[in-house]
Amino acid sequence: DIEKALEAYERRIPIGGWEEEMYYALYRIGICKAILERPEMEVAKAFVDAWSYRPIRAEPLHQLSRLYRTNNKPRHAYLYARQAAQTPYPDQDILFIEGDVYAWKALDELAATSFYLYNFEEGYRACAMLADAPKDMIPEGEMNRIMDNWRQYEKAMKDLRSHHAQTRREDGGED
Repeated sequence: DIEKALEAYERRIPIGGWEEEMYYALYRIGICKAILERPEMEVAKAFVDAWSYRPIRAEPLHQLSRLYRTNNKPRHAYLYARQAAQTPYPDQDILFIEGDVYAWKALDELAATSFYLYNFEEGYRACAMLADAPKDMIPEGEMNRIMDNWRQYEKAMKDLRSHHAQTRREDGGED
């Protein structure tokens, strides 16, 4: 029962203790609240609290990006995706590291959200890095979506170059 799990994690926080255990309890509070479909701001606060407690971990940032992207706030999502993608794997930690977040999921969120800020080159590069990943790292269905995104970035950059060339011609400049 998710509700009971949430209550248990919330009871764990006042006890204190090892930083990784505390972080994980805070992180799981966010996960439980997301699963229970609590209000967006309540879920977001839980993930921000987890990240604030252990800012070397990218998992809460990844979850924040997913939360905002799935709630039609891709520009908010981008901020968290970018920070998550720049967070290195926490070699010093040992508890419950979601390796796929560091291997590809944070970068995938960056690729998915860059488009909405017109950061076509950044999104394109993220897709290219994901396309170069070992074949068994990313599930096939996800890779198909990533490749579709990559083609969308290629088209957007081509259209943008064409628009700039047209504008220069109209302004009397050269291509």
